Amino acid sequence: MIFKYKHSIPTPYANYSGDAVPGRQINTLARHFYLRFTIRALIYSFLFLPMFGLQVTGTFSLSFSLIFIYILIAILILNNLVKFNYPNIFFLVLLYFSGIFAILSSNHWAVSLPSYSLLLVLYFPFFFRMRQTQVAAEAYSLAIGCFLSASRVLAVIGIVQFAAQFLIRSPFIFDISPLFPQFLLTTGNFNTVIDAGGFFKANGLFQREPSGLSGWMAIAIIVEYANRRRIWNLALYSAAILCSFSGTGMLILLFAYLLPMNLKDLLRGIFFLLVGSLVFLIVDTYLVDGYFSGRATEFARVGTSAYARFVAPMQVVLGGMQSTDTLIFGNGPGTYRPSVSVLSAPWEIHDPTWAKLIFEYGLVGTFSAFGFMIAALSSARGPVELKVGYFYAWLASGGQLLAQNFLASIFILLALWSMGKRGRVHDR
Repeated sequence: MIFKYKHSIPTPYANYSGDAVPGRQINTLARHFYLRFTIRALIYSFLFLPMFGLQVTGTFSLSFSLIFIYILIAILILNNLVKFNYPNIFFLVLLYFSGIFAILSSNHWAVSLPSYSLLLVLYFPFFFRMRQTQVAAEAYSLAIGCFLSASRVLAVIGIVQFAAQFLIRSPFIFDISPLFPQFLLTTGNFNTVIDAGGFFKANGLFQREPSGLSGWMAIAIIVEYANRRRIWNLALYSAAILCSFSGTGMLILLFAYLLPMNLKDLLRGIFFLLVGSLVFLIVDTYLVDGYFSGRATEFARVGTSAYARFVAPMQVVLGGMQSTDTLIFGNGPGTYRPSVSVLSAPWEIHDPTWAKLIFEYGLVGTFSAFGFMIAALSSARGPVELKVGYFYAWLASGGQLLAQNFLASIFILLALWSMGKRGRVHDR
């Protein structure tokens, strides 16, 4: 089983014989102001600033979360708090070389060196992992606590936003981008205002679309249940998911809790499924007039969101495998989206990670990327449900292979922290 670790409440390591050294003060997080600041800034950036970034070109913006990740790495290296993560390095180097082979062997007109360069930059931080020290233990607790606190704020904003539309008529309730200069906004399409028939879906004000709010709330539910289990917080996150009217978070929770690791997990999953189904039926029947049940049939309907996310990408991949070379090495970095655009389909086609990997990097690159994510998650400190939920989101939720904010959240909530062995904590 690749996801083999269940984590309970995050508490700092304490009372280890190796922590106290005569004549030397124990190194704790309290002595690292810049580290604490950067961890908080990183989490706030991917939760509250996904709309914003520094425009590098007309088609690419540098997110604040990516900036803070590299600042964090620099701080950790300067303080000798990180080590190399060799399994991650092996698979990422293999992925990098597969990209080079894809570029050299491809005849596709849209091969993009910037796309390959972005892949290099986004995944390079995963070369590192924090050493098992008192600082690491306290920093992990800080990251988890900060994420849950910020998620509560985002949930409240989403719920208030949804309710406010029935009292206030203002375009800025759902789209605040016109309030800011263009150079501060990220490039790409903003799908912030989505009409669900008589009302608009909540996006948490700061998310680029409602699915962003739904996804973050699902992650918050998993983290909350694994660490604190505060009922009112779980209810708050769940209410925000309902206000988003997006299936993204629901699918993350479905995969996270219904993939049984043992009998206890199976029984718990069945319990959550029954309770969730009851809430779903009540809300769907009496509050939203069958909206959710109607969306359940989207997988078979051309042009719907579910069809664009899960069915149409397979057609693109099959159409792009024109030779043995493209099957093995792919069509080259950055070729998936341009290939979709020339199809002139009357509906949107998403770019889930599995489709983008096969199409652009072939079977070699796909194997490398899968190996990396499995290695990164299986050896990280954190609840198994969070690992499974993140793996599904990275693989199939759409557009996450090169998603700066999404990868930043994987890094700070999971991949940075070593699972290691209990009791083996060493301080500088």
